[in-house]
Amino acid sequence: TYMRQAPSGKWLDVKSIPVATGGAVLMYRDITELKQREQELAAARETQQLILDHMTDGVVLMDQDLRLKLANRAATAYNDVPPELARPGASALDAMRYRARRGDFGPAPDDPDAFEALAQSRLRLARNPGDAPELRQMANGDWVEASAVATPDGGVLVVYRNITALKQREEELAAARATHELVLDTMTDGLVLWSADFRVRLHNRQLARFYALPAELIRPGSDGRDILRFMLRRGDYGPVPAEGPELDTAVQRAVERILHAAGDPEVRLSTAGYWMEITRQRLADGSVLTSYRNVTRLKAR
Repeated sequence: TYMRQAPSGKWLDVKSIPVATGGAVLMYRDITELKQREQELAAARETQQLILDHMTDGVVLMDQDLRLKLANRAATAYNDVPPELARPGASALDAMRYRARRGDFGPAPDDPDAFEALAQSRLRLARNPGDAPELRQMANGDWVEASAVATPDGGVLVVYRNITALKQREEELAAARATHELVLDTMTDGLVLWSADFRVRLHNRQLARFYALPAELIRPGSDGRDILRFMLRRGDYGPVPAEGPELDTAVQRAVERILHAAGDPEVRLSTAGYWMEITRQRLADGSVLTSYRNVTRLKAR
């Protein structure tokens, strides 16, 4: 049996059947439609692979036995495995064993059972699609995030995304925040930035020290009303108001005085024994920046 294309353009399946006289009977079957479907499927697969190979994200599709159905060029580059481990039919476990021997997950254990357990453990995401994405740093220094979803046929689709630029920005932001906090905490003045809805956006260590405020009470996101209520009950603003409406009214008056900052700096003695010069500045977004300058020595003189 063989296939050939006739001069008319049709594809024929030719079958030769020997006969007793020594000759043969040739049977011709028109398979043009089948051939066209095969060609269309091959073209679709070629187009699909072309698209996949030009994606910046790595894509790996595995069947329910965790054998590769397809992998694009980016995924092969991310995992850096030999071609035979990136072809359809290759075992994902074999790829993990290869990478474990190479030291991708730390020094490879000498004990065979420990080595196998390590390779098996690296298939966690493939075996549990939908779990939190995995983040790891490649040998070349790039950061890659891998996420997996289950497919309707019981397989799993794993997507690898290079987030090196994002990771660098996160590290730069963390360094900037650390520097920012260092500057704030080494200032001699106390500082607090209130949001427009009177929550703490930032503050420094000096403020908590000047007013003897518990750390759990003042932190980013804390409601300033709770802080004022604590201070009013402690007597920071004079006679302690009665619980209920009287306390709520006192809190609201203090909030309005702070959020509608105006006038000259205020000088007041804190519960911790410091004379403080308080300056408030209203910002364009409705926030209020309040600074507390320790003028105790000046006041003594």
